[in-house]
Amino acid sequence: MEYTGNKPQYNATTVTQFVFFGFSELPNLQGFLFEMLSIMDMIFLIGNSFIIVIVRVDPALQKPMYFFLANFSFLEICYVSVTLPRILYNLWTQDRRICLLACSLQLLFFLILATTECFLLTVMSYDRYLAICNPLHYLLVMNPTKCSQMAIGSWLSGIPVQIGQTCRVFSLHFCQSNRIDHFFCDIPPILKLACGDTSVNELSVYILVMLFVAFPFMFILASYSKIIATIVKLPTATGWAKAFPICSSHLVVVVLFFGSATINYFRPKSIHSPVTDKIFSLFYKVVNLILNPLTYSLRNKDMEYTENKKQDNSSTVTQFLFLGFSALPNIQGFLFVMFTIMYMIILIGNSFIIVIVRIDPALQKPMYFFLANFSFLEICYVSVTLPRILYNLWTQDRSICLLACAIQLFFFLILATAECFLLAVMSYDRYVAICNPLHYPLVMNPTKCFQMAIGSWLSGIPVQIGQTCQVFSLHFCYSNRIDHFFCDISPILKLACGDTSMHKLSVYLVVMLFVAFPFILILTSYSKIIATILKLPTATGRAKAFSTCSSHLVVVVLFFASGIIYYWKPNSIHSVVTDEILSLFYTTVTPIFNPLIYSLRNKDVIAALRKMKHTGIKEEDNASTVTRFLLFGFSDLPNFQGFLFGMFSIVYIIILIRNSFIIVITRIDPTLHKLMYFFLTNFSFLEICYVSVTLPRVLYSIWTQDRSISLLACDTQMCFFLVLAATESILLTVMSYDRYVAICNPLHCSLVMNPAKCPLLAVGSWLGGMPFQLGQTCQIFSLHFCKSNKIDHFFCDIPPVLKLACGDISLNELYVYVVAILLAVITFILILTSYSKIIATILRLPTAQGQAKAFSTCSSHLVVVILFFVSASITYLMPKTAHPALTDKLLSLFYTIVTPMFNPMIYRLRYKDVIAALRRLLHRA
Repeated sequence: MEYTGNKPQYNATTVTQFVFFGFSELPNLQGFLFEMLSIMDMIFLIGNSFIIVIVRVDPALQKPMYFFLANFSFLEICYVSVTLPRILYNLWTQDRRICLLACSLQLLFFLILATTECFLLTVMSYDRYLAICNPLHYLLVMNPTKCSQMAIGSWLSGIPVQIGQTCRVFSLHFCQSNRIDHFFCDIPPILKLACGDTSVNELSVYILVMLFVAFPFMFILASYSKIIATIVKLPTATGWAKAFPICSSHLVVVVLFFGSATINYFRPKSIHSPVTDKIFSLFYKVVNLILNPLTYSLRNKDMEYTENKKQDNSSTVTQFLFLGFSALPNIQGFLFVMFTIMYMIILIGNSFIIVIVRIDPALQKPMYFFLANFSFLEICYVSVTLPRILYNLWTQDRSICLLACAIQLFFFLILATAECFLLAVMSYDRYVAICNPLHYPLVMNPTKCFQMAIGSWLSGIPVQIGQTCQVFSLHFCYSNRIDHFFCDISPILKLACGDTSMHKLSVYLVVMLFVAFPFILILTSYSKIIATILKLPTATGRAKAFSTCSSHLVVVVLFFASGIIYYWKPNSIHSVVTDEILSLFYTTVTPIFNPLIYSLRNKDVIAALRKMKHTGIKEEDNASTVTRFLLFGFSDLPNFQGFLFGMFSIVYIIILIRNSFIIVITRIDPTLHKLMYFFLTNFSFLEICYVSVTLPRVLYSIWTQDRSISLLACDTQMCFFLVLAATESILLTVMSYDRYVAICNPLHCSLVMNPAKCPLLAVGSWLGGMPFQLGQTCQIFSLHFCKSNKIDHFFCDIPPVLKLACGDISLNELYVYVVAILLAVITFILILTSYSKIIATILRLPTAQGQAKAFSTCSSHLVVVILFFVSASITYLMPKTAHPALTDKLLSLFYTIVTPMFNPMIYRLRYKDVIAALRRLLHRA
């Protein structure tokens, strides 16, 4: 019996929908595949958008080669968007059905864009042929008119033929199986399901593949054979080296794309297997696309950013300066602390909502699905601007290059657009729930909800790419001072030379489309909601209905009111102070209040919190469900509880005092204002945070003998522990790289590890592991804990928590191994590589004194690395059979408490500068 979609017609079965079985044979890896492909999708979008923006904003890239490259990057975004969102939807919802119309549309767009890619790669090879083989005629042949014609021809040439091909395939009768053993609608797997003779269709496929794949590939090979022949004739090796890089990146892409596609479509049917087909399809649909931005950017010297360049005798702005808070010099420290606290509240509050929606079964509703999306959006939205503001306040370096400014503006606009659409979708959800409650499950089904969420995230991307490119195609030749605290359109347009009226008109139109229209839709929804509520017969019913939408209405008013006033104010009443206040409101203040508004004003969220406070194990449907854990870490030592409390209290105080001492002495002593000590300060602050996640809870459990911990508290502790452990791994790697540059490349040290890059490395260390560990925590606490609730450990760590889970945890264990390898093993290998080069360099020094001095600056760091990584790696990568509870506890004690206690002592005793600073401080005292 087929899955679904077969209906009887005249004693025959006619397929009305297909079912994808692409990854169905990997049931335990569905979550892992979803996360992996989601990350890849983000890399596609960011990498190709980056190429489009940089080609648009850099005058040096206004050449035919980069015009085609920008077209190619936009094509890649479209190409992958035809299939990958559908694959992600199937993995997320496990609904693998697709109707015939949707399948035919997916196939049509896939074929058209694949044809466009073939032609565009051919045009790009022709461009390289002319540039190398006929350089004198290059500008004449590849003029702007010809380039535009070639690009348009590439986009449009395949449309008529592929429409005919798609119509021919779907005019067939599908009367047997409806199972497509593939992950998207492609011709070979669909033809396998057709009744009757498909030989004509197969012949048509071969002819079209010959026409649109084989011929372009042969043309490209002919071009490159002439290019190579020309390069080989060049008299000097320098000429060869210069000519090869400008076409090697294109050749790599050609081989990857055409090789996999040709094998997939030209293989004999006798050696076609579903697994091989899927692998080749993944290659030219996913792997190839993820490598394209890297191939073109990393292998192309023109794409490398040059910070300062001079053009003729005119003054051209190459970087901007933020003057947002420069008028308040006396409160820079206060602003830094205030914004840091705000940022932490936003991250914690919104992460809390994501986690609680994920782990509580009562919140598995469309309303909370959108709320979780909204909370994740808020984290991304505020992370575009606030870390840069904090960096400017901390370093007082207010400069930002044009490319970084363009990227910030681009992501800010995309995420602001996503917020507008998502708020509109959430208001529609409330409208259907209150005004049409009987149709609510039908209208807001998982498929529709997922489509609405994806649409909200992606709808603004094409327009905002164009908007960003349009703004940064302007010439900035006078002032470079942005009287604002981030790159927003209005303050940037003020610095442009020439007429900006068209750009301002574009801003108004986009605001009308992405802000005013959603706001009007929201107001319309709420007018109908209020009218429906007022018709309810009882006050209780009205109060209940209002409570489900009042929190959303508060957020809407806060966000849209400040945004509309800012962008639609007349120029005559624009003032810098008002602009900054309004911008602060919709970029920072609104995200900080959203978690409070949604959690405190929402009865379901409050009920979920109360539910997590219940103790023990509750009976549900004849099964035990754990709602609370018990930490039995030191319960087997009843006579030592007082001693353990005293010892851990002393250890905690030592950690706080020693690390605080390093932070203070590094801050107040001018001789320690070096990059090495900047990272050491970050590391000391990290150690305070890291140990504060576990040790206060251990002390509380020992003192009160209350060993219970709610699921939410356990979840939160694990999340922060994992994030901070990942930060420590990355920060230790950065510190080893700092020592490598200082010892192995001392002449380049000030250039490579400059004050601008170091804060970025530090911020990257703090934030780098957050997405992985947030996903890891959500994945673990989405498991069902139905047996024991006794954690034989002293804090919530992954191995002891997984032991209590019901069902198959192989996917979770695989995820733990992958993340441990990524964030611990790889970083450890990088550190060892750095130190192997450092030691080799030190041993080559001519004097023993020089060797001793070099060793002293890095030996302390090496001791810390070994202590931390060895104990952590053994815990997470040890086989399950070798996981005795006592060993786990001892190793955990080592990397959670012992290492942070000894770190300050190791660094302080090994660094002579710190000892000298201490002596000076004591002498002054």
